[in-house]
Amino acid sequence: MAVGEIIGRADSFEFKMRVLDPYLKRGDYVISEHDPEGLVLCAVKNVFKEKNKGSKELETIAEVRVVGYRDSAGVKRIPKNAFKPGAVLWKADSKFIKRVLALSKPENGLYLGLLDGYPDLPIELDLHKITTKHLAVLAQSGSGKSYTVAVLLEELLERKVPLVVIDPHGEYASLREPNDEPRDSRAMQKFGVSPKTYSNAVEYSVAFGENKLFLNGFNLKSQEIAALLPSKLNSSQVGVLYEAIKSLKKRLSSYSLDDVVREVEAQEGSAKWAIASALQELVDADVFGAPTPLNELVKEGQASVINLKGASLETQQSVVARLLTDLFQARKFSRIPPFFLVIEEAHNFAPERSFGEVASSRVVRTLASEGRKFGLGLCIVSQRPARVDKNVLSQCNTQVVLKMTNPNDIRAVSASMESFDETLDSEIRGLAVGTAIVSGEGADGSLCVEVRPRRSRHGGKAQASQELHEPLLKQKPRFIKAKQSLSKQAVEAAGLTVHSMLEHRFWLAETRQGSLLLDAKYGKIYCPSKFAERLVALKEFKHASDLSSLDSVEAIVFNEVLKRRELFDHELPSCNSLVKFERATVASALEALVNAGWVRKTRLGQINSYSFEQTKLRFAEEKNAVATEPAAGEPAMAFDERAAKELFEPFAAVESISLLEMPVFVAATPDMEAVIISGA
Repeated sequence: MAVGEIIGRADSFEFKMRVLDPYLKRGDYVISEHDPEGLVLCAVKNVFKEKNKGSKELETIAEVRVVGYRDSAGVKRIPKNAFKPGAVLWKADSKFIKRVLALSKPENGLYLGLLDGYPDLPIELDLHKITTKHLAVLAQSGSGKSYTVAVLLEELLERKVPLVVIDPHGEYASLREPNDEPRDSRAMQKFGVSPKTYSNAVEYSVAFGENKLFLNGFNLKSQEIAALLPSKLNSSQVGVLYEAIKSLKKRLSSYSLDDVVREVEAQEGSAKWAIASALQELVDADVFGAPTPLNELVKEGQASVINLKGASLETQQSVVARLLTDLFQARKFSRIPPFFLVIEEAHNFAPERSFGEVASSRVVRTLASEGRKFGLGLCIVSQRPARVDKNVLSQCNTQVVLKMTNPNDIRAVSASMESFDETLDSEIRGLAVGTAIVSGEGADGSLCVEVRPRRSRHGGKAQASQELHEPLLKQKPRFIKAKQSLSKQAVEAAGLTVHSMLEHRFWLAETRQGSLLLDAKYGKIYCPSKFAERLVALKEFKHASDLSSLDSVEAIVFNEVLKRRELFDHELPSCNSLVKFERATVASALEALVNAGWVRKTRLGQINSYSFEQTKLRFAEEKNAVATEPAAGEPAMAFDERAAKELFEPFAAVESISLLEMPVFVAATPDMEAVIISGA
C-alpha cells in the first residue's frame, strides 16, 4: 500500500511527500521508484501538518532524504537524476533496508542493538574499522553514554580484543558481574542476549583497592617529570629540575621521585617550591614506584580497567599521561600486542586548547594522530564534546552520538560528522535515552540504533532505553502481595518471642543502591538488613518526616550522593548540581546529613567518602493477588499514593514505587528489644 507521493520541488538528495499513511513517522524508511535507477531507499526526516492551499484543509507532509540504492557491483550510490513529483512511495520492507544499508552480518561484527523501529534488523558495527580507525561516543550526562560503551566492550571481549579502559568514576569493573536487573529480562529476550559475567575484566585502582596500579617512578629524566606536572614549567623551574636530576645522577645509581623532591628542596632560589609541591602530590598519590608490567595490562581477551576514582583530577591526568606514554612506546616496539584504548571523560584528559593544556593532552593527541599506524585503536568518550581537543575528535572516523542539547556540544559534533545537517541537529536533541545515531566508517551512513541491554551489570549512572520509566508522579504503582516464606517456629528458633503476625502495607521504593520501605500506616522508613544470618529484619532507618524536612541544599547534596552511590570530597567542584553553592555550604550540608544518619562518612587516607548503601529487598510474590480494602477499624494509611510519590520524587535515584503488602512478625529479643521481622 502506498504511504505517500512526492510533491513540489524534488532533487536527487531530498524532497517532500504528501503522507497518505497516518502511521508514518519520523525515522521510517520508504521506497521510491526512480528513472532510470529503479527502486531507491529513502528515510523520513520530519513529519508536519500544513494547510492545503486549495481547500485550506490540514494535510500531513513529510520531509524525506535519499539514502540510495545498490548498483550491480554492490556499491551504494545516490541517483544523479531528480525524483519526479507525483511518484508514489511505499513502506520499505526489512529485506530491502538490509540490502541497501549493508546490514548483513560482517565477520566478527559488534552487535550494538536494533535499527530503531525495526526489531528484526540488528545493527553490527565493523570490528576492523572500529578498532583501527578510532571511535567517539558522545552524549550529555545521563543519556546512556557509559552504558553504550560497556555494550561495545562486551562485544570486543567476546572477540578477544585486548582492552585498556581509562575509568575516572569506577564504572566498568561491573563487567565481571551478570546483569540480574529484573526490568532487563524482557528486553534481553527482545534483543536476543542473556546475562553473562566477564571475568577477564581486571580492575587496577589508583587511589585505593586490592589490585593497585603502579607506574615507573625510578630514574625519570627531567623532561619526563615535567610532562607529569599539571602546569608548564618556566625557564627558571626547568633549570631547578634539571640541576636536581643532574646532582642525583652523580650521587646515585638509581633514584625515585622521593629523591627528586628532596633534591629540588635543597636547590637555591624560590622557583623550587612550586615544583616541590607538585612533585610531592605525585609522591603522595603512591602510584609511582616499581611498575606494573605492561604485558600484564595488555593481554589477548582481557580488559584492564584503570580505576582512577578517588584520585584528584591533576593526579588522574598525570597517571594517564605516564601510562599512555609507556603503552605507546611499548606498542611501537611490539613489546605488547595491538590493543584498543577507551578514554572516559576525554574532555578532562585532552581538553580543547582554549581550556588549557594538561599533563595528558600531548600524548592523547599523539595517539589520535599516530596510534593507528602501530595497531593502537582509540575510543574517545565525553559528555562535553565542545571541550574535547578538536584535533582528537577529528581523528575519530566513527561517531556514536546519543541525546545532546547543549548547542556548543552539538556544533562540535557537527564539525566531526560528515553527514550532519539541520535535521540531524533536531534529531540528536530529541533522542530517547539509550538510542544512538551511528555515523561514519563503522556503519554505512547514519543509522538510528536502539542500544541493546548489557549482558553484565551496569555500574554507571546513565540508563539505557530499556531502563527508562516515567517520573514517579506519573507512574501507576504496582500492587505486590508477598508470599509468607518464614514460619513462626523459625522466628522463635532464632531466640525471639513472637507477639503477633500482621499483613502490613509498605510503599516500596527501588533505587540502584537498594530498597526503601515507607510504612504506609505509620509513616516510617525502613531499610532491609540481614538478621541472625537466615532472617531478614526491617530495621528502622529514619522517620519519613526527617527526609521531607531536609533543607534545599541538604536535599540537593543527598540526591547527588544517591545518584553517585559514593561521593568523594574532591569531586564536589565537578558536580553540576553543586557548583552554584559555596564549598563551605556543601560541606556543611554533608556534615548535617552524616550527623542525621542519612549519609555515611568514611576516611580513605587524605580523602573523605560519602555513601548511601543498602541491600535489595528480595521476596516471592503471590501471583494474581488483588489489593484488599483496609479492614474495619484498621488505621488509615498515613501515606497515600500521592504523599508517598511526593516524598520520593525529588530523589533521582528512586526508579520505581510499588505498594507492598507483606507479612511481618512483631517480636522481642531476650533483652526485650522490640524487632519487626519480615515473614516474606
